Amino acid sequence: MALCLNNGTIYIHIYKTGGESVRHAMRQIGTCREIGHKHSTANEIKDEVFYNSSVKFTLVRNPYDWLVSLWWFICKSERHELHRIIPKNFDSFIEFWVDNMQPGQKYQHNHQHHFINKDVYIYKLEEIHTIRPTFLPLLKHINTSNHRPYREYYTNETKAIVSRILKKDIRKFGYEF
Repeated sequence: MALCLNNGTIYIHIYKTGGESVRHAMRQIGTCREIGHKHSTANEIKDEVFYNSSVKFTLVRNPYDWLVSLWWFICKSERHELHRIIPKNFDSFIEFWVDNMQPGQKYQHNHQHHFINKDVYIYKLEEIHTIRPTFLPLLKHINTSNHRPYREYYTNETKAIVSRILKKDIRKFGYEF
């Protein structure tokens, strides 16, 4: 669920971007209220009474790293709905992701830019230290993916596929491979 602090801050939780750590830290700061579902988009909650008067923020992640983390998480999480059917080889996962997990498909997983609108402040996971100093000490690594550096998983072919499909995220958030 999107998380709202009693001081008028809304966190838009994009999966596999450090969100569990942020949610934990926000709960340490003050009383939180869950709104929508865990991975609500900004547009899904914009009709909430307090939306316009709140500061909205999110974390994004390098799209190539984000996809490796998503794959790793699904492979390791026996409770995930795709655990039993997801390919355990990353190259095969990319094929599965292209054919089955795009917006509008059976196992839809939104791209990162789908979660935000013009009202949301964007922080990069790789630059998390730029978030308010009072917030940073409360961040703990929760729900981390313990995998190799993302570049090691990609071939030239899979890199080209991901570059094409996640082009909007790559450009919008200023990432490179």
